[in-house]
Amino acid sequence: MSHLKSMKAMQISRRGGLEALKMVELSVPTPTETQVIVKVLTYGPNPCDVLLSAGLMQVPGWLPAGSLPYVDGMDGAGIIERVGHKVKHFQKGERVFWTFSSTGTCAEYCAVEAKYLFHLSNKLSFEQGAALGMPFISAYRGVVFKGNAKKGQTILVHGASGAVGLMGVQIAKYKGLTVIGTAGTPEGIEVVRQAGADHVVNHREADSANKILSLTNGEGVDIILEMVVSVNGPTDQKVLKKGGTIVVGINSWALMY
Repeated sequence: MSHLKSMKAMQISRRGGLEALKMVELSVPTPTETQVIVKVLTYGPNPCDVLLSAGLMQVPGWLPAGSLPYVDGMDGAGIIERVGHKVKHFQKGERVFWTFSSTGTCAEYCAVEAKYLFHLSNKLSFEQGAALGMPFISAYRGVVFKGNAKKGQTILVHGASGAVGLMGVQIAKYKGLTVIGTAGTPEGIEVVRQAGADHVVNHREADSANKILSLTNGEGVDIILEMVVSVNGPTDQKVLKKGGTIVVGINSWALMY
C-alpha cells in the first residue's frame, strides 16, 4: 500500500437517497496512533446508513456522517494494511471486521479505531464478517450486558427476522435460553425458526400476546428484546414476567456504549 496515494470512494455530499451517492477520488487515509488502515473487501450496509444519509436520524458528531460531504458506511470486513504505533493486538495482513469506520467504509481503504476492530475467523467469509458489526454487537450487548441473560430463562425477541433480531436469537440459544421470536411474514417466520428459535409467533396476529403467554404456561417471559417499543409496548406489558427486563431500542446508539 505504500505506493498508493489515492482511492475510489462513494461520497455523500447532500442528504438524500441513492441519487446523493457519487463516486469520487480521495486520498488514502493515514492512521492515527490508535487506528488501523484496512483494505475494504466487503461493505456491510445497515438501516442506520440509509437513515443517516437521508437526514432522518440524529448523527453522533464523531461519525463521518456528522458533516457533509462524507464517505458512506460504517460496517465492513477486509485485510489490515497499516497499523498505528499504539495498536498492539493487530498486524498487517490479518483478516478483520469492524463497525464505526472513522473515514467511511464504502471505499477501497478506510481507517478504523482499533477498539472497533475484531479478528475475523477463517471459518467465516468476508461477506459474513461484514454482516456482523453493528447487528452482532447490538444484539450481544442487549442479551448479555443489558438483559443479563441466564441459562434457563425465556426471552422474547420482537422483530426477530431482522439482522439484530437474528443475532439475538442465536446468542440467546447459545447462552441456554428458551427463545420466542416474532416475525410478520411466512418467510420471516421460517428464517427465525432456522436461526434456532424454539417458538415463532406472527406479531401481526391480534392474539399474538395470548400465544406468547401460552408458550410460557401463563408465566410470561424473563427478557424482551424490543426493536419498536412504540408499536409493541402494549404486548410487552402483557407478556413480561413480574420483575422481568425489557431492553428497548437495542439497535440504537445508546446501547453501543
